[in-house]
Formats: sequence, structure tokens, C-alpha cells
Amino acid sequence: MKCALTASLVLVVAGASSLFLACKKPPVGEPPATPAAPSGSTNGEHNTSYQFCASTTDPDGDSISIRFLWDDSATSEWSGWVASGETVSSSHSWPYADTYQVKAQAKDRTDLTSDWSAALAVTIVPSWRLKWSYRTHGSVQSSPAVAVDGTVYVGSFDGYLYAIDPNGALRWHYQTGSRIQSSPAVAADGTVYVGSDDYYLYAIDPGGTLKWRCQTGDGVYSSPAVAADGTVYVGSHDDYLYAIDPNGTLKWRYQTGGAVLSSPAVTSDGTVYVGSSDEYLYAISANGTLKWRYQAGRAVWSSPTVTSDGTVYVGSDDYYLYAINPNGTLRWRYRTSEYVRTSPAVAADGTVHVGSFDGYLYAIDANGTLKWRYGTSAYFWSSPAVTSNGTVYIGSVDGQLYAIDANGTPRQRYQTYGSILSSPAVAPDGTVYVGSHHGQLCAIDGGYQLAHSPWPKFHHDTRNTGRVGGGR
Repeated sequence: MKCALTASLVLVVAGASSLFLACKKPPVGEPPATPAAPSGSTNGEHNTSYQFCASTTDPDGDSISIRFLWDDSATSEWSGWVASGETVSSSHSWPYADTYQVKAQAKDRTDLTSDWSAALAVTIVPSWRLKWSYRTHGSVQSSPAVAVDGTVYVGSFDGYLYAIDPNGALRWHYQTGSRIQSSPAVAADGTVYVGSDDYYLYAIDPGGTLKWRCQTGDGVYSSPAVAADGTVYVGSHDDYLYAIDPNGTLKWRYQTGGAVLSSPAVTSDGTVYVGSSDEYLYAISANGTLKWRYQAGRAVWSSPTVTSDGTVYVGSDDYYLYAINPNGTLRWRYRTSEYVRTSPAVAADGTVHVGSFDGYLYAIDANGTLKWRYGTSAYFWSSPAVTSNGTVYIGSVDGQLYAIDANGTPRQRYQTYGSILSSPAVAPDGTVYVGSHHGQLCAIDGGYQLAHSPWPKFHHDTRNTGRVGGGR
């Protein structure tokens, strides 16, 4: 009913000689005061629930409700109504390790809301607990690959390729003719490629059935790389780099001057980089012709890493980490004090991480300057993996998996069942998979995701494609 009509009715009923119109809204109160920063734990482990509290007052004495912002794309439900000044609590767990800014907000019965409070910084670290381990019957030096469906593939010195589900149960295993030191690579269609010391490269479908095998002239210790067109590249102890069609047909092979134990890396234009024991890093075009080669001082066992600007990083037995320009010229080199056989990993800020036989993990900036180094009691054969917050995972021959932060400070370490020569893989849910010399595949509740960087781990990504721009 309109105000004029209401006023006329009042006039008739009251017999008043004048009209008083009152068309104003009821008085509006004030919103609750902004809560103080929540109280609660400032440190914790991922996947563990923690309680946080907040309170505030309402100037009008109204009941209030409080909710919490967890800084991980989640906000709590509004609490039940409590009296002004009473404390509200809520619990939350975070699936990934990071530092989160927890805030609180209040509202009153009239739905007036306060501003968000100041933040309580909560640092969540990996729980670093063993989720499970699977025992093979030989040393696991192969580096695990994780398929899109979460299946973990790894080879063993017992001659089997294993497919393990994310809960640690065996899905299948496929027997080759000899030990497997090569790390598997998973193609986009789910095909698993792996080399064996029986002189064959195997292609196995996701169900564990052999699709084909291609014979080389000696053992295949190199890990295969899968190009965007499906071509598979792998080195052999017979001195050759092989290029094989997805149907198993040999496209070409290129002869180096020594055994190819290095695992190849493939760029978007099809260039293949691979090291050889003849002291050279090779750049070979997609048609199998040499583009250039760069001579290091000794054998190149390290597997090349390629960044978005085309820089190639590779280690050598002459104690150096090399940074090579896309045209094959030296950009810089950094000297350690022992063999560099690990594959460099690059963080989002361009920092290059590499382990050495001198027992140090090195962090070197993109200009070749040392940022820090971290030493253990044994040498590194395992290659590092860099996570989303800059933490570096690396295994040591001392049997421990280390987590070292972006400043070079050790955060966690996990003692496995034997020396670690396998390179860690980081699954999308943060689980870290790594093999041990005693035949175990370990799944550790790591908590960090793999870094979104040009080359964050051995063979680039969780599927071990060895390709610039390959699957994560």
C-alpha cells in the first residue's frame, strides 16, 4: 500500500485536521566489529585437521555468526548464532603443504557483515609418512612414472616392469629378459615404454600386454623419451640413439662415439639432445641428422634438461654442470668437486638444482652463480624434483629422501630401506614415489605438488615423457 493511501486512512479514522506522512524505513543498526586475527595452530602437517577460533562484538548487541577463509579456495559455513563477544571455532585440514592466510568474518541477524580480519599465517608441511611400500625381488634404480589414472610404473633388477595402483596394490607385472634400470615413460594413449638389459625396448599397453619390442645392439639403460608425434627415442649401450615409430618400426638410429646411458630430451621442434660416454652432448634433428655436438671434458651420463628459452643443462664426469645455448655454444659452466651424473631440475624462478658425487646438492641461478649447496654423508645418483613452493626432493645413497627448501635449509628427510639411486616422482596429489636398492617402491605422503616450471624433475614430468611441454 502506498504511503499517501496510508496517510488518508489515518486522517479519516482520527478525524485529524492535518496530514502527517511517515514513509521512512526502520532504523538500521551497525555491522559487527571486524574480528581480530583468528587464533590457532601456526604450524602443522597436511591432511591433518586443526581448530581455529575467532570472536567479535556487535555494537547493537545482536547475536553474531562467524565464518573462516582458509586460503585454499575454501570458506567455512557460517557458524550458529552466538552472543556478541562469544568465541566461535571451526576446524580445517589442507591437502597440500604451503603457508596459508586464515581470516575470519562476522555477520549479525540483519545480515550486516564485517570486513575480513587480519590473517593468521599457518605453515603446513608434509607429514612425511610412509603411505605404503611395494617389494620387488631386485634393486629398484628405475625412476617411477605416474600415469593419468594414478597407476605407478617402475622397473626392477628382477627383470619385471611393475604397475602399482595408488593404494599400493599390484595391478600387473610384465617380465622382460633381464634387469630393468631404464625408467618407464607413459605416452598419451597410456602405452608404457621401457628398456631392458636384454637389448630390447618394450611397448606395453595399460593392461600389461606386450604391443611390440624393438631390438637394439646392447643393453638399454637409457630411459625413453616420447615426442609430440609419438616417436620414441632411446639410447643403448651399443653407442646408438634410436628413433622408433609408435608402431615399433625403426625410423633411424644415430651412432655416437660411446655408450648412450644418458636419457634423451626432446624439444617442441623435434630436436633430440642426448649425452654419450664419448664426452659429447649431441643435438640431433627429428630426421636423424646431426645439428651440433658439444664436447665436455669427460663422459656425459647425465640426462639433458631443456628450458623454455632453449638452454640445455647437462652434467659431466669432468665435475661440471654445463649450460649450453640452443646453437651449441657454451653459456656457462659451474664446477663441483666430483662427477655430475644426475639430471638437473629447474625451479619456477630459473634456479637449476643438480646433485653431485661429492655429496652436495647445488642450487645455481640462471647466470651460473651458486645460490647455495647442501651436503649429505653420501653421493647423489638420484636426480632432484622441484615442488610448487621451491622445495627440492632428492634421494641419496645414504638411503634417505631429503626435502630441502628454496633457501637450502633441510625440512624433512625419510629413511628408506636402502640406497636411493632412483629419482623421485611427484604425483598430482603430492605423493612422492621413489625406489630403493633393497627392492622397495616407496610411497611417501609428501604434500607438495610438482612445480610448474620448464623442467622440474628427471625426464620433465610425472609420465617421464622427456619432452619440453610434455604432460605433467
